[in-house]
Amino acid sequence: MRKENDYNYFIDFIKFIFSLIIVLYHTWVFSYGYGYGLFNYGYLAVGFYFIVTGYLMMQTLEKEKNSKEKIGIRTIKFIRKKIGGIFPYILFSFIVGSIIIYAEDCLNLSFWLQNNMIAEIAQIGILGFKFSINGATWYISAMLVALSFLYPLAIKFKDNYNTLIAPLLLLFFMWLVYSFGIKIDSPTEINFIGFNGLYKSFIFLLLGNISYFVTKKLKSISFNKTGKIVLTIIEVFLLINLICTMHFYMFGTITFAVMTLLLVVITFSGKSYSKEIFNKPFYKKLGTFGFIMYLNNMYFRTAIRHSTLSFRYRNFIILYVGLTVAMSLLAYYLVPILTNLCKRIFISLKRKLIS
Repeated sequence: MRKENDYNYFIDFIKFIFSLIIVLYHTWVFSYGYGYGLFNYGYLAVGFYFIVTGYLMMQTLEKEKNSKEKIGIRTIKFIRKKIGGIFPYILFSFIVGSIIIYAEDCLNLSFWLQNNMIAEIAQIGILGFKFSINGATWYISAMLVALSFLYPLAIKFKDNYNTLIAPLLLLFFMWLVYSFGIKIDSPTEINFIGFNGLYKSFIFLLLGNISYFVTKKLKSISFNKTGKIVLTIIEVFLLINLICTMHFYMFGTITFAVMTLLLVVITFSGKSYSKEIFNKPFYKKLGTFGFIMYLNNMYFRTAIRHSTLSFRYRNFIILYVGLTVAMSLLAYYLVPILTNLCKRIFISLKRKLIS
């Protein structure tokens, strides 16, 4: 079990910052057009989440390296654990989004039985179904589909996955992207098979897998005070450049990906001073809240965009961000209560059935 002082809260702080940037990026629809909003390239931030997930996947494998369970069982447990903590929030955003966007259709059973609705709630929409309620969940869907392939593969070839299999797969998916003109920065479009976001998830998850290997090497190096200061400066420099790139597009997608990988490696290594500076559980809560904001912004954007309001761009931002933050706060506090209540009801019913 991971010790509390081994946890790096700076990653959670970055998650919150990048989530906020994604929310602000979506405001371009209220401006004169694409490129006239805030953080016009905020979609690049999603790569950070994939890389972190890829890193954590390898961390889980390292912890369970002595497991004797079958690959299929381990994979199911891994995916179930991955989705278990976040699914209540996904369900909340799906239901609220349905009510806000399709208020008149929500009482119609056929509305909920549409293939795209079922695929979205089952988190397989990335395979080619339309995201009717919450396009932001393409990221969750792509992550789960890709992990269902990569995780068992990493178990099967655990001895040379990071040094051979992962790099070869990375090259393969990059070849696919360039050969077939797959626009990975347009994740809900289709240029080949399934949504483009699926290929983005594979590429960045594999980068995350490789980052774990690099981080282990960095952890093995002993740094004095000067070395830690230099690493901290590099870490802050990378973060500032990534944030600036999401507004001004200072670097291309590949350079952005490499810089993100380096940021993740330095932060997870714990060799910089960021771990000590951000050593508060508050930042973990902030990271969770950022993820909830990510889930609850798109349906507000859709509703406001199709409304008859004639605000200035600034006023649209205030309304959109205000509604997103308010609903996210409600979800943050209400979803755990509802989840625990449902668990108690389930346990109670199960006991009655057994007795």
